[in-house]
Amino acid sequence: MPKGTKQLFAVLLLLSLYILFIGAKDVWNKVLIKMDGVTTTGIVIESRNDDANDSCLSIIQFTDENGQIHTFKTNAGYKLGRAIEVRYKRDDPSIAHTTDFIGTWFWTAVILAIGLILLFTSICGLLAAHFLYR
Repeated sequence: MPKGTKQLFAVLLLLSLYILFIGAKDVWNKVLIKMDGVTTTGIVIESRNDDANDSCLSIIQFTDENGQIHTFKTNAGYKLGRAIEVRYKRDDPSIAHTTDFIGTWFWTAVILAIGLILLFTSICGLLAAHFLYR
């Protein structure tokens, strides 16, 4: 086995744990918003599609319970001017997301899937390095 392989898999393990931590933190924030959040209607005030990078960005504006206007970005490509249901954290309206699957869980699921794949790969690599190349 090439020199440094165990260290490479150990770094990959740490990276996967960090990515899983970010995903778990995002799940936790969304659960808190679900439990004690406020639902309102927002309007898509800006929508960009970058075909070269296969990316989308929408900026959504909503008004909270106190009449304050807030905006947030989402990686979902919504049509300009579309009214969309928004859920935000009651004590911190800067933490908000749309209530559809794309706005709520899609990117969280992608992050967690990447973290799990890297975790599985790093553990298998470390086990292979340990048992096959002593």
